[in-house]
Amino acid sequence: MKGSVLGGTLLTITGNHYGNKATDNPVKVGDNYCIVKETSEFEIKCRIEIRKKTVVSSAEVILFAKTYEEMQCNIGGGNGCVFDYEDST
Repeated sequence: MKGSVLGGTLLTITGNHYGNKATDNPVKVGDNYCIVKETSEFEIKCRIEIRKKTVVSSAEVILFAKTYEEMQCNIGGGNGCVFDYEDST
């Protein structure tokens, strides 16, 4: 649910009705794409790629539905789809 403003965070999204191909459900975290590394019907793992300068803030995680419109999204086993960018250590 939290990661660096410099990108590179591996994000795990759980829910259901996801596609089985990496291109089935594109993911964005605020203005940045999250490159899908693994996907199944119940889980998506993606790595956040920083395209724009990012500041410490909260960002909505957006899943683009290709297979079902009633997809659900929960980050890291939590309840909801908000990601917090933090300063890098």
